[in-house]
Amino acid sequence: MFLLVQVVLLLDFVHRWNDTWVGYDEQFWYIALFVVSLVCYVATLVFSGVLFHFFTPSGQDCGINIFFISMTLMLAFVFAIVALHPA
Repeated sequence: MFLLVQVVLLLDFVHRWNDTWVGYDEQFWYIALFVVSLVCYVATLVFSGVLFHFFTPSGQDCGINIFFISMTLMLAFVFAIVALHPA
């Protein structure tokens, strides 16, 4: 229940932040929103690389770790495409 509340609060914060910046209706805020989004996507890829480095040591069977990290990356990519699709 705690994690669900945290996710709802995070989504509410991000939605309000997006609405505020888009509401300014100036080119600078659209570029700033794009840059922040791009930084978040790059951070996701970097942290996934860190997860692969630390949680899949060589010489050990870590199939479940690789599965969950890969599935999370794949789902993040799919959700990003769905969220950015104009329809």
